[in-house]
Amino acid sequence: MKIQISSEVDSREITKKDGERMTIVNQVARLFFGPDDFRNRMFNVSLEDANRPYAAGFYTLGPKSFVTNEYDRLSLGYDLEL
Repeated sequence: MKIQISSEVDSREITKKDGERMTIVNQVARLFFGPDDFRNRMFNVSLEDANRPYAAGFYTLGPKSFVTNEYDRLSLGYDLEL
């Protein structure tokens, strides 16, 4: 499984319940399941620092990217290891 990270970074500000302002920064990515997979599976990768986005290109998911959910099913975790 490969991830293609684009150079596109999106940030937005939200207000938390306590009134504190918070900035959420995402980078656009696309998921490929195999060499013949041309379906468009776009998603966002959360960034901790807007000034340190991933370089555009292809990445492989590391083992820490996967978690088991409450039903013992494998899923992607919130913090991806690329």
